[in-house]
Amino acid sequence: MSFLHKWWSSFLRWLKDTGSTSLNFFRSHRKATIISLLATLVLAIGTIFTYHYYDSNVSTLYHVKLNGNEIGVVSDPEVVNDWIEEYLSEKKEEYPTLTLKIDDKIEFEAESVYRGKTEDKQVLSLLRREVKVKAEALKLVVNGETVGYVEDAETLENILSSIKSQFSGISEKDIKLVQSAEYNSESDNGSDKEDADNVEVMNVAIKDEIKSEQEEVSPDKVLSPDELKELLVKGDVEQKIYHVQSGDCLSCIAAKFDMATADLKALNPGLTEDTVLQIGQEIVVSGYEPKIHVETTEKLVKEESIDYETETRKDSSMFAGERKVIQNGKEGKKKVTYKVMKENGVEQERIKLDEEVVAEPVTRIVAVGTKIVPSRGSGRFQWPTHGGRVTSGYGYRWGKMHAAIDIAGVSNRTIMAADAGTVEFAGWKGGYGNCIIINHNNGFKTLYGHLSSIKVSRGQKVGKGQAIGIMGTTGHSTGVHLHFEIIHNGSKVNPLTYLR
Repeated sequence: MSFLHKWWSSFLRWLKDTGSTSLNFFRSHRKATIISLLATLVLAIGTIFTYHYYDSNVSTLYHVKLNGNEIGVVSDPEVVNDWIEEYLSEKKEEYPTLTLKIDDKIEFEAESVYRGKTEDKQVLSLLRREVKVKAEALKLVVNGETVGYVEDAETLENILSSIKSQFSGISEKDIKLVQSAEYNSESDNGSDKEDADNVEVMNVAIKDEIKSEQEEVSPDKVLSPDELKELLVKGDVEQKIYHVQSGDCLSCIAAKFDMATADLKALNPGLTEDTVLQIGQEIVVSGYEPKIHVETTEKLVKEESIDYETETRKDSSMFAGERKVIQNGKEGKKKVTYKVMKENGVEQERIKLDEEVVAEPVTRIVAVGTKIVPSRGSGRFQWPTHGGRVTSGYGYRWGKMHAAIDIAGVSNRTIMAADAGTVEFAGWKGGYGNCIIINHNNGFKTLYGHLSSIKVSRGQKVGKGQAIGIMGTTGHSTGVHLHFEIIHNGSKVNPLTYLR
């Protein structure tokens, strides 16, 4: 009503301003004019109410475009912006060390719509499915091949330094000192091998071509430092294990897999030609192929032995075949300096740089007998031991014949041939134990029983007085002694009758 009142007052002022002519016209046509004015008023009021109703039902909506394609309508861009911030926060918890960003292009286009409907939930759901997150990372290229991605240049440098340390045996902090020629090997050698105190690392370098460049990638492609290090050191090939079978040897196993024995040893530290293989033992027969190759140059100073020579001297007082050491040999010592080149910790080449003799070797001198050994005895027998006494004579004892003599109580247990001849038997002989029988080729034979060891063999010629064995107590024996028999033309006789 206040609106109509204002409108009527305005209309009357207009009439007043238009002058008497308009007033007279209005008075003469008053009824028609009022009707016309009322109709106009009603139309104006309807138009005004219609406008207000329409205006109150019109809103601005925002079409969301993902990489140029519309995916829905939202009530406010902040709905999407807030979701992006929340989404990045979630990903940041999953990849806390990486710098992340949305990789897709998201745009908004405003539109005023009468009674328009929004799709906030649907749009956000679609964004979660389609939107990709990218991380800023460093791509590592080795010898032209992309190996992987790492967080940044500092991380890569630390990984490469760690690999150098692993294969050179010195700490990471000393790698740079080595490369600047300021490293003192006595301060921190770090090696656990033999002669470690005499190894000086001269240089450590990666021989491969390494390049890196910044790139945005999916965060799940970015490797942790440990993952990238393992990939660089081991490569992509999995180790192959072989289980030792009956009859296997190192060279046999190497041949089965078409590889050198030296390579097989390198894959199995501690394995040597002298290693006794066990059935079922696991042997690595194929190794990882590393993507990084660390070259190490070392100076090795080690003490080595010098083999002694052996000098033989003829001695006519000794029987042919007898040998006696006059002077023991002794190895000499020398200090040798090597330049050692390694690749990934495995020696590739060793060059001798210098050699200094510390102690000269002592020659071993051996006397070799030249006295001809006759095959026929003289018939005169010498005492077969170094002294001693007869503890049991020839004759009956304990109710049966003892056709020999027993000798014991010697200072030297060496047994000698009583006369020259040919060894007819040398070995184990029942109750005699270790036994030797010598045929003197003149109708006589001698038998030596209960020996602890035998020094001659069947068919060997022996001289009178030659050492043939050691006194013992083998066979049927009650103590250490020599059982000695003399046999003449097949009959056992009393040895004391023939011994001189």
